[in-house]
Amino acid sequence: MLDRFKACDAEKAQTLLDSAEKSIEEVKAFLSGGHWAAADIATETLHKATTELCLLAHAKREHDRLQNLARKLQQKNIAAEVIKCYSTLSI
Repeated sequence: MLDRFKACDAEKAQTLLDSAEKSIEEVKAFLSGGHWAAADIATETLHKATTELCLLAHAKREHDRLQNLARKLQQKNIAAEVIKCYSTLSI
C-alpha cells in the first residue's frame, strides 16, 4: 500500500492510514453506542485523513508522470530532468 506514495511521504502516509483505521473503529463504537455527535466528529477526522492520503498519492502520480516524461525526452536526445520534487510534508 505504501508504494502509492513517494518515499519521503511514506511515514506520513502510514500515520494517516493508522489514523483512518482508528477513526473507523471509533465511528463503529460510537454508532453502536448511540453517540451520534461523537460519530460525526470521528467521521470528520476520517475524512481529513483520507483527503490527505489522496493528496499524497496524487503527488506521487504526478512526480512519476514527470519522471516518465523526462525519460522519454532523454531517449529522443532532449535534455530533460525532474529538478524539483515538491514535498507534501506540509499538507
